[in-house]
Amino acid sequence: MTEKATHRKHARAGMLMAVATFAMATAAAIQAALYLHSNGTDALTDGFFVAFSLYTVFGVFSQSIRVTSAPLLVHPTRALPLREFGATLVFIALVVAVLTIPFAHPL
Repeated sequence: MTEKATHRKHARAGMLMAVATFAMATAAAIQAALYLHSNGTDALTDGFFVAFSLYTVFGVFSQSIRVTSAPLLVHPTRALPLREFGATLVFIALVVAVLTIPFAHPL
């Protein structure tokens, strides 16, 4: 595969990821509108949307990890050991848990 073909393939993959992310955001907006229509607005719905926004942010983050991490895992000369990659993901998850779990009850 030529370098130009490789760049074209990467650009196409990036565009598909952007479209998928936009589709996910659109579906979330529709879901939010339907939820508000059926349940109204109050403290419970506010809490729901705070939790849902965290879920959405990390959903998009997870999708981006797939694209950016693949070269780190499969590159023939610069591959990141799977143990280090896993440890990094666990570290991120622990930081998120420590920062968000204390707010679960108040919100």
